[in-house]
Amino acid sequence: MSQKILRTLIEQFDRVVYLLRKQTGIQFSRNLLRKMLETYRAEKGYLYIGATLLNVPWIFAYMSNSQSIVGQYLREDSDPDLILAIQDRAPNAMISDDRQICRKTKDFLSLAVCFIHHRESKDRDDGGLMESMKMVVSTDPDRWVHQKVIPFDHQEFQRLVQIHGEKARRQMDLVEMAKEVLGDLLS
Repeated sequence: MSQKILRTLIEQFDRVVYLLRKQTGIQFSRNLLRKMLETYRAEKGYLYIGATLLNVPWIFAYMSNSQSIVGQYLREDSDPDLILAIQDRAPNAMISDDRQICRKTKDFLSLAVCFIHHRESKDRDDGGLMESMKMVVSTDPDRWVHQKVIPFDHQEFQRLVQIHGEKARRQMDLVEMAKEVLGDLLS
């Protein structure tokens, strides 16, 4: 199963990134994505007991540990609560006109995102599996700026994986990056 999870993460990495960007509101630069891949590799995220072929995008984020988001851009459709929380609760942070997370002053700025509390439960209506995790933005481990529960949308991920041919708008540079970092783990 771990080999199938790795293969899916590598081959669908652009779609994984698309879903994470959409759900978090954070644009995740190529440099940050590479760091996340390296952390996922070091943590052996593909061996996590809760990892399945349906939850690849979210377990990738979950197993990438805390990552700095200073210098990252927020999407135009970002949660307004995230923007307000950064502006109000991170005293040395600001959001620039082009939506980049920056320092207000020359003082050091620590602002990171991590994903915690992976939860599985049964859907009360149809008995299917529901999964979620919590996204936390913090200035240090004890000072949370923003938190949001992120539901796993298994169907959307599967729908994206099924898009082929001309309809698929792929970012193969992201797939290549995943292959560079994780490819040698495939047997």
